[in-house]
Amino acid sequence: MESRIKNFLEKLNNVDKVQYFLFYRFYFSPDFILTENYNSNPNIKYFAMNNNFLKFLDLCMETSEFNNKLDLENLNAIRYILFDTRDFIDHYNPDLEDQSLQDWCENKGPIGKYIKKYDSLQLWLISSYYDKVSYLYKLGLGKNINDINALLLKKLISKNTLQIEVYTQKYILPKENQKYILERILTDNYDKEFDTFLGIYNGHHKKVFDTILCNNEFLDICENFLVFQNLSENIINNIIDILDVSIKFKTLDYSLGVDFAYYYKLLDKERLKQFDYRKARSLITLFQNKKANNLVKKINTKSPMSN
Repeated sequence: MESRIKNFLEKLNNVDKVQYFLFYRFYFSPDFILTENYNSNPNIKYFAMNNNFLKFLDLCMETSEFNNKLDLENLNAIRYILFDTRDFIDHYNPDLEDQSLQDWCENKGPIGKYIKKYDSLQLWLISSYYDKVSYLYKLGLGKNINDINALLLKKLISKNTLQIEVYTQKYILPKENQKYILERILTDNYDKEFDTFLGIYNGHHKKVFDTILCNNEFLDICENFLVFQNLSENIINNIIDILDVSIKFKTLDYSLGVDFAYYYKLLDKERLKQFDYRKARSLITLFQNKKANNLVKKINTKSPMSN
């Protein structure tokens, strides 16, 4: 834990031990509050509409120790807390502190005196807004409005938005691209060599590196589908190259090139850990044999003796 985080928590401990405990736990295990139904968590009142939490979150988001614990669900939950806080402040209506108006918004009672204060459109807007942040009214957090640092809140929303974009680019899009490419390999027309993915890309291309390098699903496709297809020599060479480069990364074979260490750091470590390089080696042998058999067939076809 960085000294800035520790100092903040120590000062908070002298003022509010409950917040100290919850923030400390949040730092080391953000999942306990950042769940799908975070707004029903009984501890949410210490996070939403709480300027202490905004200050603490600002510090947390500057540390890799904390950020490394966050997945997309966590990042979106933080986003909900920040946006709910902003929306509550921007559209706060003191009348919604009245239980009777809350009941009407929840279809539990009549509109009462507010029928004279608001027109139909205004009442619809009030009800729609209340649906989004009703839990903040129920928790009585309107009293905290003047404590919130609007500039800090805006800063945190920007930081959170950037984090989500970076996470998506790093983790979500590669998986989507991987799925697309694996499906394309299964559906490509191998009679049209250069219209196929494997007819164009070998193991040294970034599209391969990001998706099917060291990929066990690709090994399964090689074993159960590609080896039975009528493939050109170029496609077979590209498949062998993809398998060979994958094995070199798995076995830390630096003969691959001077940029090995750089690309090794970028490679998905979970994918690398699970990669079955022994199976990849056996597949290389299969495709080498397939290429040799194709060559024999081609020679026999051209030979006069074949007739």
